[in-house]
Amino acid sequence: MAEAILAGWALVNLERGGIVELVGGSEGLAAWRTCGSNIGISFRANPPEPRLRLVTATRDDGRYAVDALATDGGGIPRNDIVARGLALVHLDALSLEGFVRKASLHPAKILGLHDKGHLGVGADADITVLDLERRRPVLTYAHGQRLLDGDDVVGSGGRLITTPMGEAAVRAAGLDTLVIQPGTMLKSPQ
Repeated sequence: MAEAILAGWALVNLERGGIVELVGGSEGLAAWRTCGSNIGISFRANPPEPRLRLVTATRDDGRYAVDALATDGGGIPRNDIVARGLALVHLDALSLEGFVRKASLHPAKILGLHDKGHLGVGADADITVLDLERRRPVLTYAHGQRLLDGDDVVGSGGRLITTPMGEAAVRAAGLDTLVIQPGTMLKSPQ
């Protein structure tokens, strides 16, 4: 692991001022050793060129080959999808409509959450306002409550998507749940 960190293949999730940075080299190795290896590690599994090709590729019928923008989570903030997705829009690699579909509509459909990811009739109307120039979220409402205002998180609580097996643990942590049953998710959004 030490060799991978030094070479930059394994990146240590290092928190600085409330922001998680991915650090390799001697600085990453020192942080890893200081924590006795009990620290998050991220690997650069997909180089930029294949990522760009995969996110923009379409099937013969015009649908995207990869339906959603996603991250594996970990120490990477949720809004990383917004920043990276809007960078693709800024570079004309992805249309704004394509970004919205991949960041909102399609993930909701994949999870079988038909009242999320859109603002149509019957939707729960969670909404995020984006600053397209700065490529970042500036205002978010969910469940009728303001959660994000500029750089400030102003809401509290939350709802976590989980399976039936995880419901009790999530509730025990004091969070509301949205339970989905594996296998009921859609295969490929339209």
